Amino acid sequence: MSLNNNYQNSNEELIALKAVVEDTQINNMEELLDLAKSGDPGFLSLFQYIFPGLRDALSEINPSFGQEEFKLCAYIKLGFNTKEIAHFNHLSIRTVQTKKSRLRKTFNIPSQKNLYVWVSEISENIPFPVHSTVED
Repeated sequence: MSLNNNYQNSNEELIALKAVVEDTQINNMEELLDLAKSGDPGFLSLFQYIFPGLRDALSEINPSFGQEEFKLCAYIKLGFNTKEIAHFNHLSIRTVQTKKSRLRKTFNIPSQKNLYVWVSEISENIPFPVHSTVED
């Protein structure tokens, strides 16, 4: 009976811990979206914290890609469209379209391949990490 109580208590603690982790992940994502929308420079730092493997995955394809390409991939990973990316970064829509075109060249993405699908496929095998707080 004591063993059963210990198991039940452990199970309840595990459920509570999972809830805390899920809340933290949701809070991190909400903060990330807010930073992205405001064009805050801290956006990329938090993005890399939440999705640490994406930069490495992109580096394997083209080690010489730059910060701007990574930033565009981050916005694409989060599902923002061209108009939103332009608005958040105070750019023209045409500028973002040009950046997307250059991104295709940088990573040799075929024109028939959807850019959003491509970024999603690159990052689909990267697990969502479990972090409790954002490190400074």
